[in-house]
Order: sequence, then structure tokens, then C-alpha cells
Amino acid sequence: MTPEVAGRQLTIAPTPTAHFGMGAIGKLGSLVEAAGGRAATIVTDAGMLATSVIDAVQGELDAAGIPFIVFSGVHANPDHRRPGGRR
Repeated sequence: MTPEVAGRQLTIAPTPTAHFGMGAIGKLGSLVEAAGGRAATIVTDAGMLATSVIDAVQGELDAAGIPFIVFSGVHANPDHRRPGGRR
């Protein structure tokens, strides 16, 4: 990541709003609560599941008392040559 981007935060405001950047995961609990959420589903692939990013997401949800489940059956980088991106 270039230095110009690494220290910045970016918020894209579709519905729902997407938050990116340093410290964004720390806002997760309050954002879920503000949206009226009572539970969450973390959707990821096996590669991301093995990283500290998903651990941080789980930690923030735990700290906010928000129950969650993890679905890690997503396939990274689908193959466009086969229907449905299946390999």
C-alpha cells in the first residue's frame, strides 16, 4: 500500500455505508448497534479467516456483546471461465 493511502480513512456511503482504513474495525460494534443490529454474519474465504483481520472483527463483536456466526465458504478470486466462478 502506498504511503499516501496507508494512513487515510475512506468512507463510501452506499446503503449501508462501507468503512475502510486504519481503525475502521474498532467502530464495528457501535455501527452494528446504530443500525439496529442484534447479531452479525461474517462472510469470508478460508484465506482471510486465517488472518488477524477476522480475529479483530470477532473481537470487536464480542466486546460489543453482539453474537455472530462465520461463513468461510466463499471462494477467493472466482474463475471467470467457468459458470458461477466454480473451479
